[in-house]
Amino acid sequence: MLPLKIGKKETENRRDQSYSPVKPFSISRKWVHAVAFLYGGWFFSNRLLSDPALYYSPFFRVLAGFVIIAGMVFAVACFLRPRPGLLRVMALMLLLFHVRLMLVDIVRVQGPSMQPALHDGDLIVVERLSSGLHLPALDFPFTLFRADDPGPPWSRTLFATTAKKGDVVVFDFPERRSAGRFYVKRVVALPGQHYHFTEHLLFIDGEPVLNPAGQIAVIEPYPERHQTPVMDPPARLLALDAAFVYASMNGVGVSGRVPEGGLLVIGDSYKESRDSRVIGFVPISAVQGRRWSDLVF
Repeated sequence: MLPLKIGKKETENRRDQSYSPVKPFSISRKWVHAVAFLYGGWFFSNRLLSDPALYYSPFFRVLAGFVIIAGMVFAVACFLRPRPGLLRVMALMLLLFHVRLMLVDIVRVQGPSMQPALHDGDLIVVERLSSGLHLPALDFPFTLFRADDPGPPWSRTLFATTAKKGDVVVFDFPERRSAGRFYVKRVVALPGQHYHFTEHLLFIDGEPVLNPAGQIAVIEPYPERHQTPVMDPPARLLALDAAFVYASMNGVGVSGRVPEGGLLVIGDSYKESRDSRVIGFVPISAVQGRRWSDLVF
């Protein structure tokens, strides 16, 4: 039998394989896909129920449950057959929703409380980054099973920063069963400032509040039309200082001091706006962004 001849190149390849170093640890692509589908199912159900009108609807609660289950099913299916096309579509949707949550969003004005600057049905572009880092509610969906019912899974704000006086801000309305998710009002007083209603005027630290036209605003301590205060404050409001809880159920009164972490907000249509005069101080952590004044359509 003739001896088997091995070429020089093949000998070097065998030598390299026998002494090849240990490969570094790498996360399997299947695991990445699975985690992405799990997060997508949780995130989309979270955002779906963030609207109070949908949160208290049994149909949408069941739908949110199906979205979570679908994410789990697709996550398990990734280990059997990866679906890169579906993953790209979901990744694009996640990117768009996170841009709306953290950077910029479009909000529809509800009601005439901000006239004449903003009218019912106007769409405004809201810049979010200046008010803090907004994240989805991390305690969802466990809050659905709590006996005290903390309310819809509003976003959680990290590094919340206070707005400027005169800013038009968008905030989560501090009631569990509100007609809409966001309310739009103007900031008239910041934490630590003193306010006082007298002779149809509102004074902040001794200076009268001006309307958007630069004239002294005629503001009564209560709107003309009777409005009920917050009868059922959510858990996140009850966890704040007692001044927030008292003001939410009684209004801010004719004089006082804005507590730390709160804002005094009033609508431009002073006679009929439902604002701090009725619902109390708005927590800075509830502010979701400020209106870009040059982007209204």
